[in-house]
Amino acid sequence: MDCRPYSSDDVDLWVVSDLTPGLDGAPMRVGSDHVLGISSASTSLAQLTVRDGVGRAPGPRDGLRRTSAAPRDACA
Repeated sequence: MDCRPYSSDDVDLWVVSDLTPGLDGAPMRVGSDHVLGISSASTSLAQLTVRDGVGRAPGPRDGLRRTSAAPRDACA
């Protein structure tokens, strides 16, 4: 487990992720449950994200419903 501090203009957080595989130079596959950490690119995108306060997230009572994802080969 990797724990790193992260802060933005108004909040201080801890980011917890799996250790980065392959740091020794050997390529490694990661499992589907692997949790990525924060990179320079993701930090830049997070800083560019406009965050507006909302009262609550929309849900089923707002006319939204859960849909399933299309199979990967459906778009081929």
